[in-house]
Amino acid sequence: MQRNSIAHNRHTRILDLLNAKGAVHVQELSESLSVSPVTIRRDLDFLNDKGYLQRTHGGATMGASLVEAPREERFVEKDVVNVVEKKRIAEKAAELIKDDEILFMNSGSTVLFFLTALRKKRVRVITNNAAALRCDHDPLVELIILGGLYREQSQSFVGEFALNAIHDIYSTATILGPTALTSSGVSRRVYPRSAASTSP
Repeated sequence: MQRNSIAHNRHTRILDLLNAKGAVHVQELSESLSVSPVTIRRDLDFLNDKGYLQRTHGGATMGASLVEAPREERFVEKDVVNVVEKKRIAEKAAELIKDDEILFMNSGSTVLFFLTALRKKRVRVITNNAAALRCDHDPLVELIILGGLYREQSQSFVGEFALNAIHDIYSTATILGPTALTSSGVSRRVYPRSAASTSP
């Protein structure tokens, strides 16, 4: 289990780098992730077989699934757009919450507005959203932050540790901020399920 968790986290970091740079090389990944070139080649082969990148001589480039998907915006980019709309969504959602509820809140900028909108509500909020630590929330809100591997791109905690913690959570309501919507529903991430950001 621990060995698989380490590999999953490494795959996530490889895909983050690939998404940011468009191409990666075995040697730079080896140095950046502090593992042998052999391990990196094995990781790249695995991700290539899953269709998440295109293996090249000495490294990899973005696979078709990554090229077709829009670039994942960094949290700091999303945090300052559509602020008025996010506040309205958050305030409406907060109206549905009653005292003594246990809430799960995932990562994302929109859900932070929800946390701020919870005024005079005595609730417990459990989240992997690291950015919630800097959020100005009501003192009545009991905030529990899940641990795990910190992912700067989404300012959230991910990986096996966070996933295991979520398995033991029973919430009365869940507040999810999806990456986007498509004609067929909520858009899926471009990462393998085993390496994806934590979202229940």
